[in-house]
Amino acid sequence: MSGGLDSGSVGAIAQELSKSLGGLPKVMSYTAGYDSLIPDEERLYARELTDHLGISNHYMALDKIQFFEKWEDPEYHFPEPIENPMSAGFFEYFQMVSSDCRVALSGEGPDNLMYFQMWPYIKELRRNQQWSRLATETAWFLWIRPFPWLGISSRIQSFAGKVKGQSGLPAWIAPEFIKREGLEERWKACTGPGLPRERHSSRTRAHASMLLPEWTNLFESQDPGVTHCTVEVRYPFLDLRMVEYLLAIPAFPWTYKKKLLREAMINKMPDRLRLRPKTPLSADPIAAKIRDRGVQWVKNKPLSEQVCDFVAPSMLDSFHVTIDVEELRPYCLDLWLHGV
Repeated sequence: MSGGLDSGSVGAIAQELSKSLGGLPKVMSYTAGYDSLIPDEERLYARELTDHLGISNHYMALDKIQFFEKWEDPEYHFPEPIENPMSAGFFEYFQMVSSDCRVALSGEGPDNLMYFQMWPYIKELRRNQQWSRLATETAWFLWIRPFPWLGISSRIQSFAGKVKGQSGLPAWIAPEFIKREGLEERWKACTGPGLPRERHSSRTRAHASMLLPEWTNLFESQDPGVTHCTVEVRYPFLDLRMVEYLLAIPAFPWTYKKKLLREAMINKMPDRLRLRPKTPLSADPIAAKIRDRGVQWVKNKPLSEQVCDFVAPSMLDSFHVTIDVEELRPYCLDLWLHGV
């Protein structure tokens, strides 16, 4: 329970269904956050929402988790390399949930399924010759949308990066490894959502985003075979019926700022939370932890020979004087290989 719209709507409906069945199964909520490492108010929002719904909320502070904590413990080991040096918090969170529950509900899905694009929707209306709707909804959209300079600015920056020839590949990857495995071509092939052979007529990116490999990684990482906890994670928004429905509704106005979900939660969530914009973490906790510890500890952690097949250590010198979360990944890979 993050205190946001997606997980909050799952909690609201779950509690509503539980009440209709006499309070069984019992609904509980769990929140992970930060108290001091970075500014983070999700705990307060989650508590406000759970108080409103009448369900308990269990909170875990992740500030105490140290880099590579318990990585040598088989119970805290991922079957594939990971990039989060504070992953011990992930396992401890599941241990907390499994002490009470056998099923956990996740709010994942709406960010992808309700990804808003107006231009493909306009083209579909024009293709179907729905002239009245085209005129009315285009005018409505132009009236309520924010000033477009932010979007234009990000596109210019993206274009400038392409002109400069930035491949996106981290500079610390060993050149021989890049050449041997054809990484530049593979990087281009997997960057951004790959468009399926049959594109959705008006929800192109929302539809394509459901094919991203991150979904497989998410589902597998939360499987009991990885967490070592008897908790099955379920995703109500990713039920196939829900996916098909959310990809079938008109893009505007229903997916614009998740209007459909906000309307559905009237009188089910406090308006302050129901209308709250999506709010990601205000800072990167890993970067904050690096600032707390300093970078000297990295100098005392030379990379092993086996990871040098993939990494060029000389390209990591900047990490010793600056804070760059990206350059922490080779150390994650090194310790993961050591654990194997």
